[in-house]
Amino acid sequence: MAVLFFTYCPGGQKKPRFGFEARIETISPDKRIFLRRLSEPFACDLRLWPRIRMDLRPVIYAFCENQEFKIVDISGSSAHFTLPEEEDSPSYKVGTIVQIKFVFENGETFADCEITRHWIDTTGKNHLAVQFIGSNEVNDFIKNIFARNQNVRPLKTASSRKNRRRR
Repeated sequence: MAVLFFTYCPGGQKKPRFGFEARIETISPDKRIFLRRLSEPFACDLRLWPRIRMDLRPVIYAFCENQEFKIVDISGSSAHFTLPEEEDSPSYKVGTIVQIKFVFENGETFADCEITRHWIDTTGKNHLAVQFIGSNEVNDFIKNIFARNQNVRPLKTASSRKNRRRR
């Protein structure tokens, strides 16, 4: 199953917002969802935080035109990178098709990608968002990584509506 990022505001307040990563374990016939929590709740700003925290992300490398891209966020259909800070770095334009090589702990694969967004953040880092085109093996590698992940803890469930409000 996919890794999801859940957020909530304790006490009904809009700030601070907390979040955690989790995986859906099962969905019961009466449509209750059982999760396996992958991280402890932490304060987060959704506009600044990647979907999967960097310290939980497995070792994955990405290369394009002989340059290493730092992976910020990756799924089976898209990825978000920061680009190297080199003077001779190629210019990437939205709509351009590029081939990116992904190196995982247990293999490597190539994916044709369309650049969907290119921006510079407030700290001056160059960012690139891509959408995978056609079939690729990236999703299979990601599924295998999370299937092997042993650092998971079961999510504690609230036994009553009263307990849910306290969280």
